[in-house]
Amino acid sequence: GCFGSTLGLSVSNLSQIPVGTTYQWYRNNTVLNGATAANYPATSSGTYYVMTNTGGCVDTSNSISISFVSVPIV
Repeated sequence: GCFGSTLGLSVSNLSQIPVGTTYQWYRNNTVLNGATAANYPATSSGTYYVMTNTGGCVDTSNSISISFVSVPIV
C-alpha cells in the first residue's frame, strides 16, 4: 500500500468460527493493544498475524508482511 493508507486485514471463514472466539492481532511479534476484533486496519509496515482462542483452543494464523511506501513525486 501507499504511505498514509490503510490495508484491511481480516479472519477468513468467519461463518465457520464458533461464537465466543476471541482474537488478538500482532505486528512484528508484538501485541497490538486493543486489536481484538476479527479484522484489523493495518496502517504501518510489518509482519502481521492473529491468534484466536476458542474455549482454550488457541490457533495462530499464517503471517503476512505488508510494506507501505511513499508515493513518488512526479
